[in-house]
Amino acid sequence: MTPSYPVLPSDPGQAIVTEGRVSDVRGRLVLVLPFSAPVGRSRGVRYRTELDGRPPQTRVVISSDGRAILLDRVVASIALDTVVPVRLSPLAARGDLHLPRDLVEEAHDAALDLGGVPDHELALIITMLREASTPQIRQARKRHVLASLRPVPEEQT
Repeated sequence: MTPSYPVLPSDPGQAIVTEGRVSDVRGRLVLVLPFSAPVGRSRGVRYRTELDGRPPQTRVVISSDGRAILLDRVVASIALDTVVPVRLSPLAARGDLHLPRDLVEEAHDAALDLGGVPDHELALIITMLREASTPQIRQARKRHVLASLRPVPEEQT
């Protein structure tokens, strides 16, 4: 049976001091943390991280098979299975993301919810729409965003 891990806290101002283990995940050395990866609205939260007393950096904790991991170039120079002290401090969201009105209206008309989309993905969507070079490209990108919000039919799961 796979051990259960607590979910990595994501509330700003709550520092976490723990140890990670350098592990090989799909051919890449990463730091595996003793936590489940954040999910839902906590997914994509940025953390200020300090590895083994090195200068702090900002990064997003990602998931590998449900486990919280950190990607860091420093880890590549550390021996496999080494335990590394790490301090993580969740950062506050970057402020309100201003979704384009046309996207919000089209999502509403199609009864689709943008509320469950993580902030980092919303930021990318906003950038893609803002940087569309023609109205046709913008519309095509909106269609792709809205299509990704539609539930997957039962027979495809």
